[in-house]
Amino acid sequence: MEPHMEPHPTGPVDRQALGVDGLMGLLETRPGEHPLQTAALLRRSHPSDKELQVAGLVKDLPAEAVRGLLGERVAWLIDCLRAGGTSADAPGPPAAPAEDAASLRQAVETARVAGVAAGVLEDWRDVLELVAAHRSSPAHRSPSAHRAPSARWSTSARWGPSTAP
Repeated sequence: MEPHMEPHPTGPVDRQALGVDGLMGLLETRPGEHPLQTAALLRRSHPSDKELQVAGLVKDLPAEAVRGLLGERVAWLIDCLRAGGTSADAPGPPAAPAEDAASLRQAVETARVAGVAAGVLEDWRDVLELVAAHRSSPAHRSPSAHRAPSARWSTSARWGPSTAP
């Protein structure tokens, strides 16, 4: 397998070519509503934290497959979830506060309960585009964006009141 390819149950994921449309197509192949339910719960509990919401939506995908498009914080949260749901178990330096990993784990567990209104995947396109655009913005790539994680999440991870669907 090529070094830029990532294994996935539905076939290899080309993490270099993954854009929002490709990510949407990949998410459409996933069975069940659990990721949608998880993201919906996070939208309600953390309305201004789009990256946390998106982490709930893409939680079943390989972190490396979404890192380039959605950023280090989303990938790190996925790694935390896979490593047992705590920031102490995740590989690499923290890219988000420990409470974010705990919030994601709690939403995953709560979403397992039947009856959580999930909506449809297409409702998340704008949020995915927003996170991806923010990830690729010049301000996000500036040298100050590469300081210690605690110095950058307040501007790079959370944006004002929710305007998402």
